[in-house]
Amino acid sequence: MRRFILFLFTLLGFGAVATSCSEDSRKVDVCEYGCPWVEFSIKARVVDAEGKPIKGIEVKRGYDAEELDLFEYLGLTNSEGNLNVDSEATGLPSYLLLTDTDGDKNGGEFQDKVVAIEDKFEQVNDGESWYRGGYKAELGDITLDKRE
Repeated sequence: MRRFILFLFTLLGFGAVATSCSEDSRKVDVCEYGCPWVEFSIKARVVDAEGKPIKGIEVKRGYDAEELDLFEYLGLTNSEGNLNVDSEATGLPSYLLLTDTDGDKNGGEFQDKVVAIEDKFEQVNDGESWYRGGYKAELGDITLDKRE
């Protein structure tokens, strides 16, 4: 039974030792395994065409603008139209999806909007290890158009 468990551990990569992890082939290192993980913050203000803040806009994050059903919930804008999110993920989001989910309670019905944000992030720290880091994006005002 012990041999079987060791065999399973080997298949799963536990306790992996290899010389290819080192520049010096005479030295044996333990390879690191991990998943890239980032902490990020996003700040934005959602407004209408006249510059008035819109509260209650649902904001989701995603990686592919063609796959809106895979976007993940981030939060709602507050009464000043502000979105302040601190979150973590295996990668930085590339897009935000803004959706008016409360109908005309916030001053009208607004059209959905997809906003590209992948080039808006600024690194703020390197993180604790090779696969972690911190980023922030300050997007300013995002204008939503009313539905016709």
